[in-house]
Amino acid sequence: MLKRFFGQIKIYAVVMLFYLFRVFPIKKNKIVISNFAGRGYGNEGKQLVENLQALNKNLDIVWLCTKKDEKFPKGIRAVKSVSIKSIYEQATARVWIDNRRKDLDVRKRKKQYYVQVWHGSGPCLKYIEADAADMMTKHYVLSAKNDSKMANLMTSGCEWRTGLIKRSYWYSGEIFRCDFDKDFSNDEQVQKIRQTVYKYFNFDPNGKIILYAPTFRNNFNLECYDIDYEKVLQELSDKFGGKWYFIIRLHPNISHLNDKIKYSSQIINGSLYSDVEDLISCSEYFITDFSGCMFDAYKLGVKVILYASDFESYVSSERNLYFDLKQLPAEFTDSTDKLIGVMKDFNLDAYEQKRKELLDLIGYYKQGPIDLAKRINDEILKS
Repeated sequence: MLKRFFGQIKIYAVVMLFYLFRVFPIKKNKIVISNFAGRGYGNEGKQLVENLQALNKNLDIVWLCTKKDEKFPKGIRAVKSVSIKSIYEQATARVWIDNRRKDLDVRKRKKQYYVQVWHGSGPCLKYIEADAADMMTKHYVLSAKNDSKMANLMTSGCEWRTGLIKRSYWYSGEIFRCDFDKDFSNDEQVQKIRQTVYKYFNFDPNGKIILYAPTFRNNFNLECYDIDYEKVLQELSDKFGGKWYFIIRLHPNISHLNDKIKYSSQIINGSLYSDVEDLISCSEYFITDFSGCMFDAYKLGVKVILYASDFESYVSSERNLYFDLKQLPAEFTDSTDKLIGVMKDFNLDAYEQKRKELLDLIGYYKQGPIDLAKRINDEILKS
C-alpha cells in the first residue's frame, strides 16, 4: 500500500513538472529521442538521426539515456532519462521520437509533434496491445492509450503491421509506411557489417555463427533457455568442420540477467551488442522461440529454427500467437537433439519456398528512414 502511495506521488510530481516547464517556449529545432526507455544509440532513433542530420545541420538533438558514460556522435546531447532535466528537454522540444510506450505521467503540448516508431517494422508473433490487454497491467494499458492519444504519427513497415495498428493499438491517427530494416542487397555493405561484428567479438574470420535470441518470460525465468550449446557446437563442427560460435542474445527486458548464463570462448554474450539485425545477417542459423526477430531473419534469408521446450505453458499462460508455428517456414523443435537434427539436415528448398510465400503475405514497404526523416524535417521547417 505504501509503495503504491509513493508511486502515485511520483506520477503527480512528474506531471506537474511537465506543466511547470510550459513557461519556457518550444524550441522548434529541438528533437528528443528515447530508445527503449534509456538504452543507448541504436535502433530506429539512430537511423532517423543520421538521416535528419544529413537534411538539416541546425538541429538540437537530445538523446535520453540511462548510462552516464554513454558515447554519442557529434551533434547529439546525452541527457539522463530519469531526471528533471529530461522533463525540461521533452517539455521544450518540437519533436519527440520513441520506439516504445511513454509512461502515463508524460504530457505533450499542442504544438509538439510526436512520432511513435515502435520497435520492429515487420509482423509480431505474440499478441500485443489491445489483443493482450487482459494479460497486461492496468497501468500499462492506461499508458498505452495515453501514448496513442499523444502520437501524431505511427510507423509501420508492412501491410500486416498496418492492419494490426489500426485494430489493436488504440490509435486512429496517421500511419506512415516506413520499413526500418537495413538494405542488405549491397554486398559491400554486408561485408562491412560482417567485418564489424567479427571484430567486435574477436571471431575467427572463417568461423560461422549460430544466433540464439529467445523472447522473455513474464516471471523472468531462464530455465527455458536449456539448449546444450556445447553439444550443438560439437555436432556442427563434426558435421561441417570449421569453427562455430554460439551467440546468445537475451530480450531487452531480461538482458540484465545475461551473467546467469555460462559463457566460453565459443558461447558468447551478445545481449550488449547494439544491433540485432547485424547479428542476424551474419548468422548461419537463427534460433528463437516466440520472438518477432524471426521475421527479420526470414526477410534476410537466414536459416530459422524454432526452439521452445516450454511451448505449451508459454502459450497457455503468457501470450497467444498471431501465427500458427507449424505454418511458418521454420521447423519447430523442443529438445537439443531435435534441434541438432534439423540443423544438420536443413531442407533449404522447402524452407525457401515457404519463406517467399510468407514475405508475399507480409507485404513489406519500400519507403525507408530517409522518407520519414524528410517528413519530420518538413514538420520542423513549417513550425
